[in-house]
Amino acid sequence: EVARFLQDTVKVMAKGLKQSRSGYTRDRADKLYDFMKRLRSGDATVTNDDITRFAKLFGDEFTLDHISRGQLANMCKFVGLSPYGTDTYLRYQLRGKLRALKQDDRVIMNEGVENLSMDELKSASRERGIRADTSDRGTLERQIRDWLE
Repeated sequence: EVARFLQDTVKVMAKGLKQSRSGYTRDRADKLYDFMKRLRSGDATVTNDDITRFAKLFGDEFTLDHISRGQLANMCKFVGLSPYGTDTYLRYQLRGKLRALKQDDRVIMNEGVENLSMDELKSASRERGIRADTSDRGTLERQIRDWLE
């Protein structure tokens, strides 16, 4: 559900960027759109470099101050927060959750992913919206390391 939400959001924004008057932005948006099509068909994988390269296209569009109420509510649900209240309250809740996750990330980096118990790995994954339905320790560790990058 969340993946579809993000995909739809990026698709709409990519279409808007393709209509840009700047040739450079339009070219990058075309590359993003093609990359997304390859991802959906299973012909590509996402790396941190890909995320960094395409994130520059969106500027502040994905900051909490610039997203719609529907996106705020979905983000709240995604991280286990109540989606009810004013937009300002939802943003406040999300900022608090993000601060807590950043603090937890620092603790995990200091202690080392390999020193987490299976329960801690699963809990950390779920809090970050990462699937934790496996009992393979290596998979969970890799997912948390990818997150921390």
